[in-house]
Amino acid sequence: MKQIKNLILLLLIMLQVVLIPHTGLMEQPQRQFTDRETSHSSNHSRLQKKDTTNAAYEPHSPISIIGNSDFIAQATVENWSGNGSTKNPYIIERLGIGSENRILILILYTDVHFRIQNCYLNQGRMGIYLFSVKNAQLSNNIVINNNKYGIHLEDSENNILSNNIVINNNEEGIYLRDSAKNILVNNTITRNYYRGIEVRYSENNIVTNNTVVNNRLSGLWFIHSPNNALIGNTFTNNLNGIMVWYSNNSFVAKNTVTNNTEDGIYVYDSSNCKVIRNHVANNSRRGLWLLSLSENNTIQFNNFQANNDSVVDSGWKNIFEQNYWSDWTSPDDNGDGIVDQPYPIHEENVDPYPLVEPNSIPPGLDPHLIALYITPNGGEILQGTIDIQWGIFDLGNHEMTYTVSYSENGGGTWTQLTTGLKVPGYSWDVTDMNGSQYLVQVNASCTEGARVEITSRAPFTIYDNHFEIKAFTILVPKGGKIYYGSVTIQWTSAVDRFSHEVSYTVSYSADDGFSWNTLTTNLVHTTYEWDTTTVMNGSQYLIRIKARCSEGKSRESTSAPFTIKNPHAIQPLTLLTPEGGKTYFNPIIIHWTPAVSLFNHEVTYVISYSADNGNTWKTLTSNLNTTTFVWDSKTEKDSSQYLIQVNASCEEGAWYIATSNAFTIDNIPRTTNFPIVQTSTHPMRTDTPLNLLPLLQLLSPVVILTFLVTLVTIIRRQQI
Repeated sequence: MKQIKNLILLLLIMLQVVLIPHTGLMEQPQRQFTDRETSHSSNHSRLQKKDTTNAAYEPHSPISIIGNSDFIAQATVENWSGNGSTKNPYIIERLGIGSENRILILILYTDVHFRIQNCYLNQGRMGIYLFSVKNAQLSNNIVINNNKYGIHLEDSENNILSNNIVINNNEEGIYLRDSAKNILVNNTITRNYYRGIEVRYSENNIVTNNTVVNNRLSGLWFIHSPNNALIGNTFTNNLNGIMVWYSNNSFVAKNTVTNNTEDGIYVYDSSNCKVIRNHVANNSRRGLWLLSLSENNTIQFNNFQANNDSVVDSGWKNIFEQNYWSDWTSPDDNGDGIVDQPYPIHEENVDPYPLVEPNSIPPGLDPHLIALYITPNGGEILQGTIDIQWGIFDLGNHEMTYTVSYSENGGGTWTQLTTGLKVPGYSWDVTDMNGSQYLVQVNASCTEGARVEITSRAPFTIYDNHFEIKAFTILVPKGGKIYYGSVTIQWTSAVDRFSHEVSYTVSYSADDGFSWNTLTTNLVHTTYEWDTTTVMNGSQYLIRIKARCSEGKSRESTSAPFTIKNPHAIQPLTLLTPEGGKTYFNPIIIHWTPAVSLFNHEVTYVISYSADNGNTWKTLTSNLNTTTFVWDSKTEKDSSQYLIQVNASCEEGAWYIATSNAFTIDNIPRTTNFPIVQTSTHPMRTDTPLNLLPLLQLLSPVVILTFLVTLVTIIRRQQI
């Protein structure tokens, strides 16, 4: 009976294999969602639970802009007013944007003039992020509840942030990094988890008239940031009011620093700073702390009132003069407004002229003008056009005028460049100048008659200008034009003033200068033939010519953006396998590189073969959208005249055909195993289970009948 049971069990197993459909043999894999899909689904569900925009604003998706051309294109689509000029900037306004884990407004690599104003930016990764941006104005925006910074400027300059409300962001309210010559004015920055304002690795910025209150750490932190000005701000109820770390030549004036949990003003390893006319009161630890390696700082005309400790100075050679100390107000026997005894800072330092009353600076001592910085400031190597800039401040807010001069011999003699200037900046063309002993100097005066002068700290070099800039111009292509086919790039000669030999490198950019590709190098003439059918169509193309003389000096010129628009075509594909001259056995893997439509249309393929060296063709498959096809060639006759042809076409009718060289098919059975030549870039998997289903299905009728007969015979014998 045991034998009967075993036979029955085996029969049932084979019936299951034979009768169950093929899909039942292998477990069907469940769909695996991508990170993008799961992230989108998760974010979508969270956003449904939160109102991230305000009904007073027009709802809008996050904005991302890369380059001037992209800005222009989006301004056209979005109907933003303006044209990007100084007098008519683009204006992005009254938008309500909220999207978790997204930067709500992201702008990179632009110098067009634009404004972002009256927007509500809520619950993004960052509210506004400007990277390598010039000429932006951000004003009257509400930036709230973002996961990192409210407003972040990086590698950006000449921008103005004004009258913004920046609240409850998870890191800094406003964060400047590697940025210069920006102005932060009249902003309200409160309840941010880290600092109200952080300025890191940045210089020549002005922070003025801001209200910075109730931030968990410091109100403002200058770190590794020299030559910045902090004027007329209010810092209240932060952990520390103002922190100046590793930031020489900082200018801290006319600020109100009150009721902070620890220190009012904290200066660490910073020298040559000016702390002038600040009101520092009711801070829980120190009014002013000068710590470690902080030396040659000037502390003058400040009010230190009702702090736990007025001042701690552990630096070196710091100067205290004419400050008010609420714990040192008498005697003043001569009535001159100055306490008769110096105020002791520590055993080696005093304030020799402490004031009797707060804000009682005697006439003649109140400085109207403070000179903070000038650029260039010594050691630079410059050429072309130099932007002379300076930081001179009138604490009385009087109108100022400037006179700018230069010296080419280290200050021995001076030549005036301009006078009567009303703005703090001047562009100086130094094309025809060369030398290493240049200085610049600015004389400023206000309407009240106060004057101040500032000069470059040390000489700078004006580069040996080999090239006449105006003589080097790209003639073709021209900005705004449309080109196709073969384009002759042309430019004027770059004239070397010393008659050195000049060669050229020609490059192009398809993305408005974000990346560059070299077309040719070491060219000695001023034209180059460019076949534009080898690149994609687009409207953000630039040409750049770099001229280089035999002495290693170089100069560049870049075209304005232009468009490439070739007639519709498909870029060539390459047939990888089968390879001409080789022998193949069944099956044969046909593989090729993708064919790309210049208009990004979908491309499909028709695969054909010829057994007679191209005289006749037969189609193997059509409408294929992959770049691999496995050909079952076992019925083909042996021959050495086989060809494969791949015909790529797009939905608009453009096409390209690639044909292999002749190869051999050898399907004659062998008694020994010969290697099969396959050169596909997709090798066969070795972990795929052996599929016995086809064999079992072929044997199924015979197997079933045989087992039934055998079973009946055994049963009868057992009964006998």
